[in-house]
Parts: sequence; C-alpha cells; structure tokens
Amino acid sequence: MVLLVRWFLASASFVAIHAYLQEFTGSTTTDLPVPTFNVEDIPNGNYGSGDEFNEMDLFGDDIILNEEQRRAIWERKAYIIPSSRWPEGSDGNPLVPYRYLGLPSGHISAIQAGINSWMEHTCIKFEETTNTNQSHIIFILGSGCSSYIGMQSSNGQYISIGNGCQFVGTVVHEIFHALGCFHEQSSTNRDDYVNVHYENIISTKIYNFNKHSTAIVSNYGLPYDLSSVMHYGSKYFTWNGKLTITTNDPLHQGIIGQRSGLSFYDKLLANRMYNCTDKWLTACGFNSDPCNNDGYIGSNCKCVCRPGTTGNYCETIIGGYYDGLLSPCTEVVTQPGIITSPNFPDPYPKNEKCTKIIRAPDCYLPMLKFNFFHLYPMTYSCNQACCYVDILEIRVNGQEYGDVYCDKDISPGDTFVSVTNEIILYFQTKSNLLNGWSATVSFIPIPGCLPSYCTS
Repeated sequence: MVLLVRWFLASASFVAIHAYLQEFTGSTTTDLPVPTFNVEDIPNGNYGSGDEFNEMDLFGDDIILNEEQRRAIWERKAYIIPSSRWPEGSDGNPLVPYRYLGLPSGHISAIQAGINSWMEHTCIKFEETTNTNQSHIIFILGSGCSSYIGMQSSNGQYISIGNGCQFVGTVVHEIFHALGCFHEQSSTNRDDYVNVHYENIISTKIYNFNKHSTAIVSNYGLPYDLSSVMHYGSKYFTWNGKLTITTNDPLHQGIIGQRSGLSFYDKLLANRMYNCTDKWLTACGFNSDPCNNDGYIGSNCKCVCRPGTTGNYCETIIGGYYDGLLSPCTEVVTQPGIITSPNFPDPYPKNEKCTKIIRAPDCYLPMLKFNFFHLYPMTYSCNQACCYVDILEIRVNGQEYGDVYCDKDISPGDTFVSVTNEIILYFQTKSNLLNGWSATVSFIPIPGCLPSYCTS
C-alpha cells in the first residue's frame, strides 16, 4: 500500500516581462506528438538577453530595472506613481499611441483583439500612430512575451509578442504591464490566499516570487484576485513538476494562471488607476457611485456587477466570486464509489483544471484504489524530465502539495490512504490524447473511534 497525501500592483518602475518557451525535447517513453502551448504555459525556460533587454537586469520573474529603480525596490523607496500613467488625449480619456513593427498578420489580429478588449472595458483609448517622436508602444516579434511596466519617458517602448504569444489573453496581460502593473501574486497579502512552495522552484528563479512593498505598489482598495490575468499559474518555474503555488482553498487551484482575458477586478483596477470610474460618474450625473458589492458605474451609466451579484445596483448576492470559474469536474466527494477523469474512458479534454476533495466521515479514513491510469508521459519541461503536460497531483496526510503522476506511473490496484479525513486530487491537462484515470473511493473505519456527535 502506498501512503501519499489581488492584489493588483501598480508602479512607475521600468521593467520588461520575459516568458520564454523552453523547447520540448520530446517524450521519454513514447512518440506522442508534443502539444502546442501558449508560451506562458512554460514560463521556466531559458532566459536570454534578447535584442532589446539585458538578462542581468531581470527582477521579479520578468522585470527589468535600471540601477536607480533596483535601489528603490530593495530599499523600499517610493516612486511617483503618476509618472507611469499614459496621459489624456484630446477627448479627456487616457491615450496610448501604438504601432506595429515587423509582425505577421496573425499576431496583429491577436494584438488588435487584445486592444479591443481594453477599450471595451475601460476608458483607455489606443490609437495607431506614425508619429515616433512621442511616448508610444511598439509591438514587435521578439523572442518571447515581454513588456515594460508603465509609460516610459522615451520615444517608444517595446511590447514583444513573439511566436507562441499570439493569444488574446497574453496580449491583454502584456498591455496591462505597459499600463503600469505588476503580477498579482507579488501582493504583500498574497499569503492569505496562496502558498508559495520554494522547495519546488528552480533555485535561480526564486526571486520571481518576491512580494513588493506597499511603498511602491497599490491595490486601489481591491481584494486579491486569484482569477486575475496577471496571476502566475500552478507550476510556474517548477524544477520537479510539482506545484509552486497552491491556493489556500484547494477547490480554487484551477483558477490561477488564466489567460482568457481580463477578470472583473482587473477591469475595475485599471478603471480606478486611470480615473475612468470618476469620469463615468461625472458624465452620468452621479454624485457618488450607486453600485454595491464592488460594482461600479460603466460607460453606459449602468452598474457593472461583480460575478456572484446581480440587480440594477448589484445589490443581490447570488453566489461566490469564483463560482462560475470552477470546472464541472471540481467537487467534494463524500460517498464511496468510482471517480474518473472527465470523459473517461474516452480521452480527457485539453486545458482541464479541476480538484476533487475526497472527504471521509467522522471516524473513517479515505482510501483511493486506482483501476486505470494513463496520462501524457514525462517531457523535459523542468530543466529535467518531469510530469508537466498532463498531471494528477495527489495530496494525502494534510499536505499543502503532493506528488504528481503522469504516463503509467500508477498501476491498477495501487492504493492511496490518508491519515487525515481528506485526499485531494488536482488534475491539469494541456493535451487531449489519452484516456485518463479511474479510481474507487472507499472509507476505512478507525478502530476505537467514536463519532464527534457521540457522548459518554
């Protein structure tokens, strides 16, 4: 028997965000095709100096600082935040001029979709320009996904949308940096929402998980947002395939690292940063914001409501903020029976992220016995062979993270038992090529134990 167990940040700092894709060298056990990923799905690749950035100046995952700015970070010296903001145009709204340089049409389409998303949800305007004698963004085909933080006092600043970066969510992410924001998990209060597992992080990349001081960043009064487009994913910079960030609520594990687009709080933060909410309140004739539960007046003079709330003024709470983001596969299992990967025995879906908490009743321990297991095999995605493409993580004995399994690591009949009342499974996929897994849940009585509701 085997026993196993938003803060959104704003700054005037000069930075560049690099997420280079480390090339897969192929499977260690099979000739299965290697899935195609967004470059940010493999953020632990080799960092090069690139054409426009100096590797030695990297700070905080993908941040480049000059010497003065580096001292400000380490010495906690405050910067003047407004200097990183793009100024207003002739219509009174923030204006970001931009141009393209040497980009293929597919990349341009993705960038335009990302720009359209920003203009749909904020008052920030983007305008293509030929005037290079002004502050503006230059979208280029660089060696990865990269951006400076905030507006720079120069005649143009790069955003690199390299091959593998031409996805709307990634474009939105990089533009958000250029508007003046760091990554979500750099928040000083992140430990209230996630755990960082330094022992699983590549030693030379640990600085990527540093928290920033409130002296140089602001959350604009908004809560930490696991669903932010600026949040790291579960396995960023892993050296062994194990999770580097886990959510304090295991059911929310699959939420972090999304690159689908702006979350509600992403939109609200940008609108507060650039005073869009105040502009809309004035234009709509409101003396104060009538919206409740973090809702805010939008450009159409109606409340934009946080997920989980409804009503003309967002006054009715109908659920949790993250409820609509949970996979149908995510559940708490309290009854014996068979659990499986989605679609089993057919191939599981691509980009699945789900958690199953197996919770035993009082005076019982949970037991999981596998009937079938076959996931995508190891790849060289962690500076060594590791389970990365598709994984099943199993936590027993109250672990904050567990061992990860792939390929045929688990044989029929292999059994996992926890000494606590829970076993936690986290299933994450990037391919849809194999059949997944099936296991039988049962509960073992603890000898001599009396249920908590019994009295003597």
